Amino acid sequence: MDWEHIEAIFAQDIEFTRASREEVVDALSHLEQELGLDWIKATKASISTSSALGRMVEFAKCLKVADAVTGGNTLKKKLHTDYSSEECQGAIAESLTAERLLASGATVQYEPQLPGMTKRPDLFANWGTRQVAFEVVFPSLSAQDVIENQQMDIILLKCGDILTSGTLNIYLTESGIAPDTANSVVAAVKHLSNDTTRVREMHISERAYLAYDPELHELCVPVTEDFSGEEYVYRFPVLDPAYHEVKAKLKILTPMHSETLIKATFPGSRFARVKLIIRIHRPVRDPRALSKAEQKHTQLPSESPGVVVIDMRRTSMSLKPDEWAKYIRDSFVPGLYPKMSAVWLRSGQPEAGAEWQERLIVNPYATTKLPTDIAKQLIPGAAPIDLG
Repeated sequence: MDWEHIEAIFAQDIEFTRASREEVVDALSHLEQELGLDWIKATKASISTSSALGRMVEFAKCLKVADAVTGGNTLKKKLHTDYSSEECQGAIAESLTAERLLASGATVQYEPQLPGMTKRPDLFANWGTRQVAFEVVFPSLSAQDVIENQQMDIILLKCGDILTSGTLNIYLTESGIAPDTANSVVAAVKHLSNDTTRVREMHISERAYLAYDPELHELCVPVTEDFSGEEYVYRFPVLDPAYHEVKAKLKILTPMHSETLIKATFPGSRFARVKLIIRIHRPVRDPRALSKAEQKHTQLPSESPGVVVIDMRRTSMSLKPDEWAKYIRDSFVPGLYPKMSAVWLRSGQPEAGAEWQERLIVNPYATTKLPTDIAKQLIPGAAPIDLG
């Protein structure tokens, strides 16, 4: 697949991937050869976000990983199911974990049948004579998650239509998002839009706090490759200088994470200028991934170290790995999870513009300990490792 064809399919999405032109061409050519052009077009339409191209690059990488692991045909069959299905998304999480293991120098088996075990771990990695089993957990969205995400979409889209520039921060303070919260927030933004010449704030009792600043607050990040020879500035991610001040003012005690909408205009074919930034800060309350890990850890062997990998991308904790790390650390007690040598938290989609955030929490009470040198190979040196 040549570059002109890729431009015709993905258009402005090209601006939002960090992959180089060579990486994009290689990935799309691989997908066209293995799955066909119709699959690329249909999947791009189903993703329907500016990260579609980045996710296609990521997916091509997953298919290559399946070819590199022992027993990878089973993994590839899961990847070949509908991209939006739970089976395919879970296989992507497994593939991205296997990719890191391969990069660390391990040989990797997918769903091996181990002696004396009726259940199979997802991955089994070998570093010479040392072996570690991995069970990958990819929490699915609950019905409540779907409803709340729909509320978030309504707020982001409608507020983006009302305001044309500036920085809007919305802090949701209720523990659950009531059905009419979106309408209340949108009505408040309409009121704020009556005066866009100064900083304004509004408090919706027991629901939300809004702060609007007609100025932009952003961090400018230059793109690694200039596709067209034009001067280019990529404005992502954003800074929020008022966050801690507002937290103190509202006495927000629960951790929060943010969802950000960046509205951009494209005066030229290759130039993006941000005009409006909207952030929705949400309370974090999501214990279900650890609950799933509790169920899955029984599939780990007793004779070798076992690690439960939690892919946090679709959970409300996705931007707060430190909070989950503390929750998990506090959950480790003698005799409770003897097969779980460690929990590896992973969150992010680098190809879609979100860097990996990772934490490794070692269980000091596990029957079989995870070797320290292997623990340090699993995640980048800059990521925290809690050795218990």
